[in-house]
Amino acid sequence: MEKAILNFAHICDMAFLSKDGKLNIIGIFERLNIVKFPVRQPKITFVMNLNLQEGEYPFKIRLVHVASNKEVAKMEGKINCKKKGKTGLINEFIDTVFPEPGEYAVEIWINDEPTGKVGFSLHHVHKK
Repeated sequence: MEKAILNFAHICDMAFLSKDGKLNIIGIFERLNIVKFPVRQPKITFVMNLNLQEGEYPFKIRLVHVASNKEVAKMEGKINCKKKGKTGLINEFIDTVFPEPGEYAVEIWINDEPTGKVGFSLHHVHKK
């Protein structure tokens, strides 16, 4: 099986497919300002697009604190690609607790191989 090629990955507020199959991505972010830690984020949407051959691909998506490599959340599953070409995936992290400010990354693993990652940061801000 050939290696998966990541075309893009985003962290956003929401993503969905329209009735005619167009991907809609709303609220892409790279930084969140947080008043108090730890913080519970009700929903973070992760969307990616891959080039794949026909077949079944196990995947793992890890949300990690970059400095400590501590896993904050994880999702696993299988992508069933019915024909060679581009395949998309939309998933949500629900009620994710972030213990501290800093840099975070979503690591993408396809067939137990690192395929890509996308980062974002959480910044501590003081309430006015």
